[in-house]
Amino acid sequence: MRQTRRTHNGFTLIELLVVIAIIAVLIALLLPAVQAAREAARRMQCTNNLKQLGLGVHNYESTVGMFPIGNANLGIGTGPAIIEMGWGVASRLLPYMEQANAYNIGNYAIKYSNAQNLTAIGLTLNFLICPSEVKTEKFTPVYGITNYGWNMGTWLVWTGYSSPGNDGMFGVNFGRRIADIRDGTSNTLVASESLASGPSLRNCSGSFPTSIPTREEMLSIVASSYGSCSITKDPWGTRWSNGASYYSGLTTGLPPNTQVTAGPNKIRFNLISKDENEGAPTVAIVTAASNHAGGVNAMLADGSVRFVKSTISAGVWRALGTPQGGEVISADSY
Repeated sequence: MRQTRRTHNGFTLIELLVVIAIIAVLIALLLPAVQAAREAARRMQCTNNLKQLGLGVHNYESTVGMFPIGNANLGIGTGPAIIEMGWGVASRLLPYMEQANAYNIGNYAIKYSNAQNLTAIGLTLNFLICPSEVKTEKFTPVYGITNYGWNMGTWLVWTGYSSPGNDGMFGVNFGRRIADIRDGTSNTLVASESLASGPSLRNCSGSFPTSIPTREEMLSIVASSYGSCSITKDPWGTRWSNGASYYSGLTTGLPPNTQVTAGPNKIRFNLISKDENEGAPTVAIVTAASNHAGGVNAMLADGSVRFVKSTISAGVWRALGTPQGGEVISADSY
């Protein structure tokens, strides 16, 4: 009788193939679990980054008596900046986050991008980078990136030098005190995540409303602005040192991870009508976003960090962004 051919170790070929198939199935089952565990660790590190920033914000407030200003420029009325300093929130927090060495190599009496500051603004600061970010290298040899945007308001981020301010927490030449947060520190957004990649529409020739558009109107504005704006080569988040809403801010007009698309290829964009240093008014759609499944980490004014789902309603997200809006936010609504 013809016998089944056996391998040298005593297994038949069929038995060997069955073992290999079982191993393949086990690997297929284990890989998602391993990936999920790794993502959970990355999300936890991201949460810790925001908690560090929260401690820095409160250390700053305890010392100075207010939260940091979002940017520092000098000008007249709604005109362009006469003197532009440009340093942002993260740069002002460095000495309050055990980063005195990083702070001391920068000259804050001159413009952030001055040649004397190239070493400082080129630093890669790990607590400003989410481990889930896929683009962790510098966009240019000059500027260090960030994944955390500061709350610059819902839509209108810059109104001019005669009346600086917006309905968020930070902006040109102004920052808020604890007493200014009348909606409660546990109900007010200070910072959240965004991705240091992807193009933005910028320096737009069209006019934009200064009143806050609805969600649908904002999506329409981005779609219709394609062609009237420049498409930037340096995406959002490419300069942690710069306080402009385009480089290190975010706005709360749209919920996290909203796909704001434009152009024939339906590419995702942020939008800023023009930089704050170019004159007021400046409006912006800089949407919180992350590579975490289902939402973003967000730091509130009390220093706590919450994971906010992408399914949060536009109204609740906008309410979290305003420190003086008078909204009543239920704890189970986000």
